Amino acid sequence: MLLRSLSLLFLFASQLTAAETASSLEQKAHALFFKGMISKSIQAYKNALQLDPNAASVYLNLSCAFRALSDPASSLDALDRALVLRPGDPDIMAEAAWALRHLGNHSEAVRRFEEALKISPNHLNALLGLGVSRLEGGQAEESVPAFKRVCELRPNFGGSVYFLYRAYRKIGRIEEANQQYALALRRDWTLREEESAIIKAPSSPQKLPELKLTSIVPLDTADRTSAIRVGLWSSAIGRPPALGVLELESGGPFRVVGTKSGKILAAGQPGERWTVRASKNGLTLSSTVGTQIEGILHGIAFEPDGPTSTFLVQDVRVPDGDFKTVPSREFRGSLTFYPERRGAKFFAVNELPLDEYLLGVLPSEMPSIWPLEGLKAQAVIARNYALLKKSSMRAHMRNHYNICDSQHCQVYQGVKAEKERTNQAVRETAGKLLYFGDQLVYSYYFSTCGGVVQSSRDMPGWGNHAYLHGKADLEGGADSAMTSPWEFNLWLKSVPASNCNDPALIPNSEYRWLRIVSAGALERKLRKFRLGKIKEIIPLSRASSGRLTEVLVRGTRRNAVIKREHQIRNLLGEESLRSTLFMVEAHAKTSGPPAEFWFYGGGWGHGIGLCQAGAAGLAKNSNKTYEEILAFYYEGSRVGEQK
Repeated sequence: MLLRSLSLLFLFASQLTAAETASSLEQKAHALFFKGMISKSIQAYKNALQLDPNAASVYLNLSCAFRALSDPASSLDALDRALVLRPGDPDIMAEAAWALRHLGNHSEAVRRFEEALKISPNHLNALLGLGVSRLEGGQAEESVPAFKRVCELRPNFGGSVYFLYRAYRKIGRIEEANQQYALALRRDWTLREEESAIIKAPSSPQKLPELKLTSIVPLDTADRTSAIRVGLWSSAIGRPPALGVLELESGGPFRVVGTKSGKILAAGQPGERWTVRASKNGLTLSSTVGTQIEGILHGIAFEPDGPTSTFLVQDVRVPDGDFKTVPSREFRGSLTFYPERRGAKFFAVNELPLDEYLLGVLPSEMPSIWPLEGLKAQAVIARNYALLKKSSMRAHMRNHYNICDSQHCQVYQGVKAEKERTNQAVRETAGKLLYFGDQLVYSYYFSTCGGVVQSSRDMPGWGNHAYLHGKADLEGGADSAMTSPWEFNLWLKSVPASNCNDPALIPNSEYRWLRIVSAGALERKLRKFRLGKIKEIIPLSRASSGRLTEVLVRGTRRNAVIKREHQIRNLLGEESLRSTLFMVEAHAKTSGPPAEFWFYGGGWGHGIGLCQAGAAGLAKNSNKTYEEILAFYYEGSRVGEQK
């Protein structure tokens, strides 16, 4: 009897040890997968299954690894084995149906998707797959109801409307197809891969619409001794533009001053139209009242006599005479124009008090209809950001400005962008800055995190700041989405709870998005690498937030590794991807190399610092003050007076 008891105890201990070993092997396989070592992760998952053949989670993660290597047959086998252990799981059923669709078995895929929908009628992944499988299986008319249902469940999601466009086009309903494509672009403007075939670009007008001067009130809280210089019409990387000619007028009297000599060269009055033109001999200045100044080799400033008038700039052209693809703008403060050292071109700088600059930043960076406390949080960090840039941006100072007006720094659109609610946020936070200890916080921010904020230490060059660490964008939420490949897959394809997941504040296409890029488009975008036909796109490294830090692109001729955040986003799509928080699937229409790559992604922006949509969500749904919002995204920081 004692011997039997000891034998049972030994058997139980052996099983427990085996189970623990299988679990540790599975965790090791997860780590290998997220490091891009897909083949090694497959072997580790198989080793775990030898120790525990009934581990459904291992089969599910194994299926993800096979899918990453574009092996839908092996992925399907793993999913079917998981279904034996977890019968009736709609997530597994839907993914198995997608694998069948990859194998070209559309009829069986449709049957499997329908089975999943019997269990979970509103399963988004199954509904989308049902529509796609019917569309590609020659049942375009029957695919329409599935796509329409996805549109109903996720009304702002551009991807579902895009497929509806494809279905209508397939069945010859061209007018409806074009309407759906236009709607898809309104919901997600990055879905532009086929735009040229549908929408003809309008010809450039002979003259842009005339704008009228705005009557402004000076900001009574503005410190006029604390000015900032803003580079106007800057490129996406902050470089000054090449302007050839522009026209401007003022709402009040002003003077024209040479920046090098300090001399007043001319005076102007309201109603006069002035033209600045570049030539090989410098700038030429002329006005409708007969003023003519030629050969200006240094900067020339238009300075208002008082703070109640603005400068309205219109008819902006590049040197070849075409219209610059930016709207006309109106500015507080002064305008200075600098001729380039080479060529007949110049660039423009707007100098104005810091808080009056913020009046044109806030509505450009955050919708003015959002909750006031969220807007106030944005006002404080935009003020921080401007002061930090002013003290550190040496590259911009070579071009005579502290900060540019593009997303490279902060978007600034001048007076025409100003709104009363954002003006109120600036006024009510006047002089307020964000500190960590005695130092200004590096107040990075972005549009939408997609559920997880990224740590600054995970991005080379962003510093290792204690207040900028990764976390869930939800109190009590998990700090990382990468618990396993299967869970990460479900997380990116679903719409989980988050501060920034509020359809009343942002479109679904910003929180979760789907981008479909043809292999040909990617090959053109990556042509400098001379890859040949693209075979695979494999994530090599992810931060704890799930965002990619390194991607391998395998081609028939050679491979390329893409490392930097902006390069990953800009190179893997005709339009820049919204973020690096994505997974990618290769889709082949026949045997051979992939025809398309599907990017399932979340969020918009780099993910470090304050999530703007999340800040609005905290204010709207949790009644947080702007100080509490800033404390959530910059832990350990405090709001204090400007020193």
